[in-house]
Amino acid sequence: MTKNTTNKLPKSDLDTLNPNHLKYKHGELFFEVLGGVNTESYMMLRVMLVVRANRLAERDHIDLYNNYQLTTFIKKVAERTNISLKNVEAAFQELIDELEAYKHQQIEQKQTKQVVLELDPLEEQAAKEQLGTPELLANTQTLIQQTGVVGNEQNSLTLYLLYMSRFQTTPLHAIVQSKYHYLQNKIGELVPPEHKKQISHLSDNALFYFEKEELSHKLLQVEDTGNNKKKLQPLLELQHKNSLTKTVTQKDKDGYLRTVQRTVRGPICLSISTPKEQHFINNAVLSFVLTEDQSAAQDERIMNYQRKQSAGLVEQQKEQAAKTTLWNMQRILQPIKAINPFAQNIVLPQELKNKQLSNAHYLRFIEVITHYKQYQKEQLVDEQTGEVYIQTTIEDIEQANQLLGDLLVKKCDGLNSPTRNYLEALKNMLTKRKQTTFTNASIHLAMNIPISTVKRYHAALLSKGYIEPTGEGDRAKGYEYTIKDKNEYEQLKKKVKQNLNKNISTLKKLKLSPQPTVAQNKNGLPKTSNNSVLNEVAHKFNKVSIKDNDNPIKKVG
Repeated sequence: MTKNTTNKLPKSDLDTLNPNHLKYKHGELFFEVLGGVNTESYMMLRVMLVVRANRLAERDHIDLYNNYQLTTFIKKVAERTNISLKNVEAAFQELIDELEAYKHQQIEQKQTKQVVLELDPLEEQAAKEQLGTPELLANTQTLIQQTGVVGNEQNSLTLYLLYMSRFQTTPLHAIVQSKYHYLQNKIGELVPPEHKKQISHLSDNALFYFEKEELSHKLLQVEDTGNNKKKLQPLLELQHKNSLTKTVTQKDKDGYLRTVQRTVRGPICLSISTPKEQHFINNAVLSFVLTEDQSAAQDERIMNYQRKQSAGLVEQQKEQAAKTTLWNMQRILQPIKAINPFAQNIVLPQELKNKQLSNAHYLRFIEVITHYKQYQKEQLVDEQTGEVYIQTTIEDIEQANQLLGDLLVKKCDGLNSPTRNYLEALKNMLTKRKQTTFTNASIHLAMNIPISTVKRYHAALLSKGYIEPTGEGDRAKGYEYTIKDKNEYEQLKKKVKQNLNKNISTLKKLKLSPQPTVAQNKNGLPKTSNNSVLNEVAHKFNKVSIKDNDNPIKKVG
């Protein structure tokens, strides 16, 4: 009988290049683990295993910790390949040792995982220069358009800045009314991959299975949930309370059931794209409602861009370069506190609905702009607490007014966005046709809107006094209506603009006492502050390490 020398042949280490297709060789035996290793539990090592030798293969889905399954499979492999049982057992034992070590390493990495991205010095310097320019917001809007975002100029920049609020302790949130989720998807692409999670379908318990800190200071983008409040409830709770806790039962190492708590922590920046105005979402704390441009002209602009893409006329490298620039600008932002010394002197229009929430929206958005411009600010320190912060300027407030002007008008409006859009389209159509009266049927034909939708809009406008019946017409021909005041929306816009301009004029007259400053060391940080502490905080917020650099913060007057 020829002596089998398989156990004397050299063996290779576990090949983990493809985590879903692990490979291992022991002598004549070649192992493939399809689908990788499950890292959810230490209690089992269930794998889809393929064992090849002598041009033969044996396949099975087994738990390598199950002695009966393992012994049976080893015998089948030995019989199938005509390799001695002793050598097959030795090969399996070494495979199990390798898989155990790999699984333990994966679990440890998963528990302590932090994306640490060191930028190239040239990329970092370019990002600092971008953030340090006085034309930062204008340049950012240009970069957004260069990435391939078509139209929606003001909403694009506003949504981008809302996503920047994820760095703060109380982020803002966005609801984008859109049929195609275009704006949310395109602006979401401008957020670094390590800073966001995209969810197209959400089950009731899905959020509870994220790691404890996995969602902290992340952007969560959710597509339309079909008005399913139950599915959104965990998201809204995480949005409100900054944490989620659920009690579940799990088996311990001895196989006994134990009660454990699963906790997921925020804060998160939540963005929901939906074709409808969902009232239970609109009441969510600190949520901005943005209406995407869905006009025929915008449709044509997007289709023209699609044609250029198909014809190979879009410079994809240029688009990616602009996107990378925006990513790097966000990666070097530090989690520094922004303080608005003018906040107590800002008065918003009396017509605002939900005044407390609207006021919080407005002030938080100003802080977001201040934080985004941190490389133009001088770092200050609170003499009592030692906390480092930067201050809002009047220019920051003016820029917030330019971006939020239309949104504040909507918050003062007595109509929701769809009804307001219908009324303004109705005004334009009547003006073009030089008409003063209209009926349900005539609008149905002229604007190509379902008659049921026209009647619903008119009922809402009648109840709120925006239109009134003329007394003309009959049941057969249709009752006639007229618009009570065609200029009411323009007057509302003018009133809100005057209020914002008045605020700026008042603020410019203020003589605020100078805030205490502290000496800056060569790293641009206060001498009293601890750079390692800021690094630790930056890791939590940004998942990007902060390196010591000369003058990272540009001082301004």
